[in-house]
Amino acid sequence: MQPVYILNSSNIAQRKRLDMVADNVANANTAGFKQQQMSFQEVLGGRNVPSAQVGRFTQDTGLTYGFEQGSLNSTGNPFDLAINGDAFFPIDVNGNVHYTRNGHFTMNANGDLITETGNPVLDNNGAAINIPPNTKFTVTGDGTVVTPDGPIGQVGMLQFANKNSLVRAGANTFTVLNGEEPVPAPIGEVSVLQGFLEDSNVNAIKESVNLTEVQRAYVSTAKLIKNIEDLEQRAIRQLARSQ
Repeated sequence: MQPVYILNSSNIAQRKRLDMVADNVANANTAGFKQQQMSFQEVLGGRNVPSAQVGRFTQDTGLTYGFEQGSLNSTGNPFDLAINGDAFFPIDVNGNVHYTRNGHFTMNANGDLITETGNPVLDNNGAAINIPPNTKFTVTGDGTVVTPDGPIGQVGMLQFANKNSLVRAGANTFTVLNGEEPVPAPIGEVSVLQGFLEDSNVNAIKESVNLTEVQRAYVSTAKLIKNIEDLEQRAIRQLARSQ
């Protein structure tokens, strides 16, 4: 059964990679989406004795994200915001702060600036951004929301010293894995663009090619496992008949 175990470890890894690549492809047009990446390593199996090594197995070493900035495209929608630089918008998700690069915002009946899924957009101090209904507004480069009556708030822009602490939390948002506290992004190095959205940083063509390659590798290995199992079953039946 040793070859089956080794091949099966490869297929488990390929299946994880298949799911990851398929998710990247599905989100190639999702604003602010960050590409997922997965790495693998070869693990030497055995019984803790060098002479008893039984083979080399494939193991994934975890999921990471490519946080490179996507292209910034004009939409003309005053509620659409894009961050130019290394930072995230903080949002309130059921009382917890999540972080996103998707600035496709809108307004609820109370005048709160919210995400597509209805979550309030926050300032750097965790307060919601409220804009009086039917009020024209502009958002300056530092995130300040300005109406004809003057400034009324500032859209948060937070950044992390170690973005490896971020994990996906659904709806194109991230949470912090190890409790690392974000800090306000330096004004001048990072800015907000009103009427723009950041594209996904997924290379759709490359990921489509990867998807085809992974699918073929998965199917090929699955067939090989089936052939080995058939040979073993045949050998068992022949052995039984010979006794």
